Amino acid sequence: MDDWINDLIMFLIHLQQMKVKVKKEDLLGALCFVENYQQFKSILALYKDYGLKMGIKIYESLPHYICDYNDCLEILDYLKENSKGLRADYFIQLILLSQDREKAEKAYKDAQIFNIKLAESWIDRYDEKNTVHSNFFEIQKQRLSYYGKPFMAKIKKLKQEIATMSISTVKKQAENNNRKGTVVYSQNHYYRSEFVKQYALKVAKGVCQLCRRPAPFLNKDYNPFLEVHHIDYLSKGGKDRIDNVIAICPNCHRRVHVLEDNDDYIKLKYRANLLLKIY
Repeated sequence: MDDWINDLIMFLIHLQQMKVKVKKEDLLGALCFVENYQQFKSILALYKDYGLKMGIKIYESLPHYICDYNDCLEILDYLKENSKGLRADYFIQLILLSQDREKAEKAYKDAQIFNIKLAESWIDRYDEKNTVHSNFFEIQKQRLSYYGKPFMAKIKKLKQEIATMSISTVKKQAENNNRKGTVVYSQNHYYRSEFVKQYALKVAKGVCQLCRRPAPFLNKDYNPFLEVHHIDYLSKGGKDRIDNVIAICPNCHRRVHVLEDNDDYIKLKYRANLLLKIY
């Protein structure tokens, strides 16, 4: 999940800087990549942080995201309070997610209270989680084609624009990121600026900054493949800044994380500071 979350935050920051209004289809495009209702709520919270609102209709068209009985109850309670009309899909989803017939019967009766008429045969289909998961992936596939692919095309284009910028331009944009500090998306995710990443790659000039050997291969864009490493880990309070990142080969990257050798740490700190002085 982390990569596309980074891409989404990068995209939102870029639009803010350009003072361009976010299109609703782009927000829907990002939602094509969520895997469950909890992720969906996290993305909506992220949108809220950027002053964006999806409106009640996004909740009304949500049932196939919900693969947990309690999550389905939660969203139904929310809709009962805020929506002018409830859809049968939610009550059907609640029945399919019910662990026993008693819960399925309650969902069926709740639907009747809201003038939603379901065939009584739905009650017999309780605890059909396989159907729920199958429906989820089918709906996501459709949404990915309609919203997701155009959104990712915009992300790819933006990344290509950043990759072709000069070192000085990328450095300036990355330093803007420094002033904002580390953006924490969730407990286990830290936003990594594309400008900070591209700065580390550009100043390395295709050479691993630990073993000092050329990158082991070229990526799909025919650029030397190196990985960007945070010298002080973000998870331990390190910052996503140009003085805390370095480009190293995959082998050295693995070595650094496995051994956590102090000599390697000192070398990487020295190289990062030296590159800052050069560029």
